[in-house]
Amino acid sequence: MILTFDSVILHYLNDLANGSAYWYGVAFFSAEYLFILVFLLPVIVFYLDHNLRHRFIEERVYILALLSVVVATAIGFILSVFIYRARPPLRYSDIHLILAHLPDTSSFPSAHSWITSSFATVFVIRKEFRDLGWALLFLSIVIAISRVMVGAHYPTDVIAGLILGISSAILVVYGVQPLSRWLFVSRNQGKANNPNDN
Repeated sequence: MILTFDSVILHYLNDLANGSAYWYGVAFFSAEYLFILVFLLPVIVFYLDHNLRHRFIEERVYILALLSVVVATAIGFILSVFIYRARPPLRYSDIHLILAHLPDTSSFPSAHSWITSSFATVFVIRKEFRDLGWALLFLSIVIAISRVMVGAHYPTDVIAGLILGISSAILVVYGVQPLSRWLFVSRNQGKANNPNDN
């Protein structure tokens, strides 16, 4: 059933991109360059909005976002080692690659999906940056779809990547951050109780 789902959606999206100059251009641009906008958009927003920039620095959101990407990448790399999957053009002769070259890494899961979604989800979780986060997550989904359109991934590759990225962000924000705060508070309390250390 999964193979059928992958095949049907993959062929539909790839045919759509190859059958129209417009969708070909959209798919190529989104798959190759939209990735950059996900990381550039917060910089632009915080440059234009002083108050939001101050909260961004104060809350150390950039550290959480980057840590989320690191966690997702570590898990994704392990999964790709143990679950190798050949890229669509290597399996289906009628799938046309709309990229300069075909990556030689495992198709599963999609790195573009886990990197962008893990980064974006941290902003979604933090209430102050939620609007920006939803915009970033939307771009992440567009990138995921485009990666299928260009023939670089199967649908389940990008779905798994999105789930991995979102889960990693949740783990970091609700797991790692409280732990780091507890360690920070404990350390400061220890120093306060031992003034002679200074």
